[in-house]
Amino acid sequence: MPWNPLIPGSPVCVCHKIGHDQCRDLVLSGEVTTLDDLKRLTPAGSNCTLCDPYFEAIIAMYRK
Repeated sequence: MPWNPLIPGSPVCVCHKIGHDQCRDLVLSGEVTTLDDLKRLTPAGSNCTLCDPYFEAIIAMYRK
C-alpha cells in the first residue's frame, strides 16, 4: 500500500517519527488546534516543512 499520511497509523514526519495517531491524539486532547501548537509541543517541522500540509490536514480533520 502506498504511503498516505492521512490514514490513521501512518507516519507523517519521517525525520522525527511523528505519526498520524500522535497528531490526532494531541488534537483530540485539545492541546493542539493549529500547526504552530504542534510545532511547539513536538519537533515536527524542525528539519523541513514537507510534512506541514499533512499535519494541517490532520489537525483540520480532528479539530472540534
